[in-house]
Amino acid sequence: MARKVVFRDNGINGLSNSPPGYKYVGYDGQVISEKNGATVSAIGGYAGATGATGQTGPTGAGGALGYYGNFYDTTSQPLVSPGTAQIVRINSDQGSVGF
Repeated sequence: MARKVVFRDNGINGLSNSPPGYKYVGYDGQVISEKNGATVSAIGGYAGATGATGQTGPTGAGGALGYYGNFYDTTSQPLVSPGTAQIVRINSDQGSVGF
């Protein structure tokens, strides 16, 4: 469906709702706006100044900053007793960070 546009060069906020099938487009000297029915929204204008940057929080562990390792043992370690905790030896490190 083709839309019809009514342009106003002095703003559109004071206008009644746009008629069915029409859209008001207006320019108030700073912003180009459209009014479709009762809804007015900016469709152009200049960008304002950038605000101040907020504080930076503390760096958390994770990603490339985390600790990791690839550890293993090359010796025989027989099981002492099933269901009993026992110390496991590790004699090789194939790459780690933070250990």
